[in-house]
Amino acid sequence: RAKRVIFLFMSGGPSHVDLFDPKPRLAADHGKPLPFEMPHLVRTKTGNLLASPWKFQKHGQSGTEISELLPHIASCADDLCVVRSMVADNINHNGACLQMNTGEQAFSRPSMGSWLTYGLGSENMNLPGFVVLSPAQPAQGAPLWSSSFLPASYQGTLVSDLKNPIAN
Repeated sequence: RAKRVIFLFMSGGPSHVDLFDPKPRLAADHGKPLPFEMPHLVRTKTGNLLASPWKFQKHGQSGTEISELLPHIASCADDLCVVRSMVADNINHNGACLQMNTGEQAFSRPSMGSWLTYGLGSENMNLPGFVVLSPAQPAQGAPLWSSSFLPASYQGTLVSDLKNPIAN
């Protein structure tokens, strides 16, 4: 049973294709045009396919493939849960971020952190069940860590200044 979770949601961070999700077919088709018709919702012209420039290697007993960009994370591959099956049907960054963290494109559901705190509980009732480290306000902001219809005690606590982590 899980006792704690570290969830890295890096809005605007490096691509999954460069970190945890090697795409052998993408490498094989590097430089070729898309093998399907472009969606009509695209705002900018998309070029040909582009493979990751980084090498991937299997790590741990699990054989999890991790990029050479993350050598220290690769050393604890068997302690990771890498999910490679996530999809979003919203092409807008804000809506997709909300869908990633709550499962919905419109604010109506608790965040993943809220559900995990609700399900796993907390060892200390005097501290937040989970914290959100974000030096700048991410797209969508507080709904990404909101408890929605769950009690407020399951909501995340934003820490944006590490020198003064929690105001008041």
